[in-house]
Amino acid sequence: MIPEIEKRIFQKIDFCNRFLKIRKKFTDDGLDTPIFKKQDIIIIFNQIGRPCKYVIGGSYSVERVHQNYLFKYNFIISKNTINIFMYIYIDGKFLEERENHTGFLLYEIPYDKNLLEHNYGLNSLNDLKNYIKDMIELCDEFVNEYCKEIDAGNVPE
Repeated sequence: MIPEIEKRIFQKIDFCNRFLKIRKKFTDDGLDTPIFKKQDIIIIFNQIGRPCKYVIGGSYSVERVHQNYLFKYNFIISKNTINIFMYIYIDGKFLEERENHTGFLLYEIPYDKNLLEHNYGLNSLNDLKNYIKDMIELCDEFVNEYCKEIDAGNVPE
């Protein structure tokens, strides 16, 4: 379930269509590439100026803070596929009543069905780098809008 405030923001920034366009731009069947290595992935995050924390099991976390809010983007990279989760914490407490997996937003927010493809593999480190960069920019845009709502007093605490 997506809280109404988040749903409005996702729709305002056209998150789902932009997410699908990014995926379409950089993914295909993924059969041409070896497994991405942890060190290569960490280097990619550093190259794009967003150092990450390696969590465990192929999970790389990027964080942003605004007032008492912590926003985490977790990139789960397994072999040559990627899943992205966005988590929000208030005063260190995890907000549970929301959808965290970016792909699952497609179940609740309208999008252009023509953009949907069933390719999930990335074929090169360069594709991975550009995919991560574009997705961080998209997630940042969501967070920027969310922060505007916080500052306006529109987000319940």
